[in-house]
Amino acid sequence: MSMTKPELVKLISDNAGITLKAAEQAVKTMADLLVDEVKTEGRFVLAGVGVFTLVERAAKIGRDPRNGEPIKIAEKKAVKFKVAASFKKAVNE
Repeated sequence: MSMTKPELVKLISDNAGITLKAAEQAVKTMADLLVDEVKTEGRFVLAGVGVFTLVERAAKIGRDPRNGEPIKIAEKKAVKFKVAASFKKAVNE
């Protein structure tokens, strides 16, 4: 099951007993902090959930799937996520 942002906000609001506006601000703040920390420090550890890590992908040559011609793929930054061991254990119980 996937969850939309409004569904997450509603769930947090209901479970924490706070207003929808406060829950929405909490979700926005969490997302902003995660992005800022990964951009500046290169990683964000969310204890019990996992680690978000910034990785740099080098430029490479790929193939255009339509015609098979070689194309240049620019270098870029990406984010990897590694699940915490306690999270894996909880899911497998």
